[in-house]
Amino acid sequence: MGKLPPVERDPIMPNGITIECAAKWHLFLAEEYEMLDESDKAKAHRQRGESLNAMPMKGSVSDAELETEIAIWTAKRGKSNESK
Repeated sequence: MGKLPPVERDPIMPNGITIECAAKWHLFLAEEYEMLDESDKAKAHRQRGESLNAMPMKGSVSDAELETEIAIWTAKRGKSNESK
């Protein structure tokens, strides 16, 4: 179980997350889905993360699916941390 990446919002576009943050989240999700033997999801997140890491510019992305994943994993980890 990896450590949750921080969520870094774009100061100009508050509904977006920075490209660097989105890349970290996609790569985190790829690792988590690999451990869960969900190879299709892992592959999709890895490709997206690597693609974002290759972008030479700064900026932000607005990705509803990624936002949903962030909310799900943050809630999962919050519950597991509360039970400790």
